Amino acid sequence: MLIVHRGSFRIANVPDKDSLHHYISVHLGTTHVHILSGDVWGRVGMRSAVICLVQGHIAVRDPAAGRLDMEKPMTLLRVGRTPHPLRVRPVNPLSFKSWSAQTEIIPGEGLTVPEGAWFVQLAAQKRQRDLYPMQHRLAAAGYPVKMTKARVKSRTFYRLRIGGFGSQADGQIFAGRMREHYGVAVPWVVRGHGKSN
Repeated sequence: MLIVHRGSFRIANVPDKDSLHHYISVHLGTTHVHILSGDVWGRVGMRSAVICLVQGHIAVRDPAAGRLDMEKPMTLLRVGRTPHPLRVRPVNPLSFKSWSAQTEIIPGEGLTVPEGAWFVQLAAQKRQRDLYPMQHRLAAAGYPVKMTKARVKSRTFYRLRIGGFGSQADGQIFAGRMREHYGVAVPWVVRGHGKSN
């Protein structure tokens, strides 16, 4: 089960006949989307969510708005925070091209990978509490920021990091975004020893 509060996602489900569960369940507020098979793109905003069936079969269930099945490729359903009838519409190809770019994984564009050994260090301070505002701001924006402790010349420092990036170049691209969009003054890229650092 996947619970989406905000942001874009893309999920593909190829059911295994030997599996006990043949669908992926996505919860968007009170609406439950069961991806029985195929490829689905979605986005959850403050007031509504969009579900786009690229291909396959999904079942949508909402206790207030009703239930329906979607099987026609390149169709979408908009789900609001307040109940309204479920209505399927065709997808505009140009719109979908723009949407799918939000969830594409493109190497060399700031990509993180499970075993990435590069990290962007955002800040370091002697006191943990001095890092809390930045940590909370980035966490609220959806970034997996971690606070770690380090000893340097018999002094303790606390640092904020995001990682792990697949290459130094990916880390540098991400560091640039942190400077531009979040006002991180001097982020720098460091090599770690795995995803837990």
